[in-house]
Amino acid sequence: MSDKNLSIWKQVDETAPGYTKASELNGRIVTSINGTYMVKRATEIFGPIGKGWGYEITEERFDQGGPIIHNGNVLGNSIMHTIKLTLWYLDDEGERREVSHFGHTPYVLGTHYGSMTDFDAPKKSLTDAIKKCLSMLGFSADVYLGLFDDQTYVEAARVKESVKKADDADAELIKQRQEFGEWAEGELKAYGQIPNKAALRTVHQGHLKKIARQCQVLGIDQEKAKKPFVDAFQARMDEIAPDVDLVCADCGVVGKGKPDSKCPECGGKRSPE
Repeated sequence: MSDKNLSIWKQVDETAPGYTKASELNGRIVTSINGTYMVKRATEIFGPIGKGWGYEITEERFDQGGPIIHNGNVLGNSIMHTIKLTLWYLDDEGERREVSHFGHTPYVLGTHYGSMTDFDAPKKSLTDAIKKCLSMLGFSADVYLGLFDDQTYVEAARVKESVKKADDADAELIKQRQEFGEWAEGELKAYGQIPNKAALRTVHQGHLKKIARQCQVLGIDQEKAKKPFVDAFQARMDEIAPDVDLVCADCGVVGKGKPDSKCPECGGKRSPE
């Protein structure tokens, strides 16, 4: 039942990075998705708009916001354009299904130069509402789930997109595998230069995450790719923090190990003798 419920979601949850753009909004970086790209994806799944899917605007309004202040003067109030949209589509059995959401765009807003009216606000609100309705069905879920905040995810997605778009997918896959191998070789050489345990752990975890993402896309044995990195991590850790004589404060067992390691017998805290 779960797989059936996610049948649409699993087809559309991944977003091609070439159709996204990172921008700053209220002091934070957000990833926006090209609206036409999402319409195209909906058409691929449901059919042409107006036949396999479509939408109806069920509500439209202009809401007054806070005052616009420029050089100490109140120029009026900001105004937000809002629409409520119901998106419909035909499921596999030909049944009509619906999902509703809102779209918002500043219509009158303040800028560094004073107030401004955006006459494209209704068009932008429409696009916003369509994208939000589609997101509830799983379209571009990776963006809405925050996966695009993870650079290793974006890098792997770009590789996948480049292979998919290439005239010769096999040749592009070979090229990407070679580039991955060159990256791995270069990163492994840098392990000996990492100065402390905290930095070493951070770098190593980042490498393991990237390897997992890239191997999944490139069809490479993940465990085989990880092994030299795990070995390099352990070797450098031994250089930074060699084994010393330790005694467990709980059970009294004496043995060698890393200064911050737990007792293998009881899991208690160990300290140098």
